[in-house]
Amino acid sequence: MKKIFLIIFFITLLFADSIEDVKAKIVKNIAHIFTKCKVVKVYTDDPYFFDIFQSNTKIKRVNDCKDADIILTKNSKDIKNICKKRKAYIFSTRYNDYKKSINFDLGAFFWQKGRPTLLINRYMINKMHIHIPDSYKKFLD
Repeated sequence: MKKIFLIIFFITLLFADSIEDVKAKIVKNIAHIFTKCKVVKVYTDDPYFFDIFQSNTKIKRVNDCKDADIILTKNSKDIKNICKKRKAYIFSTRYNDYKKSINFDLGAFFWQKGRPTLLINRYMINKMHIHIPDSYKKFLD
């Protein structure tokens, strides 16, 4: 019985997505809601998200936030002041940062208790007249 359990456990591990893959898929899906680009340009200053570019070819890292379609940051207020590009969407990578920046952040994507957490700012979605697919409405905050 133990051998069967161990075999099933290891097979499950082989097919499970890594954390990097999960982060990359979520960022790609978020980006494609807000942009129609085939390859989305993402700027991040959060080292926790540097690995998402290795496993996904649909998102490309840019070194300047002014060139980005999506910005992942742990300090939204500073990024907003530095990057005055109209089309870039800012997502906080920390819950506290998101709550402080709720007037301009489009949402937040962070890890909480070992699980990914996605919040989409209802106020900004309405203000910018962005249509959210039904499958993402459960993430509206």
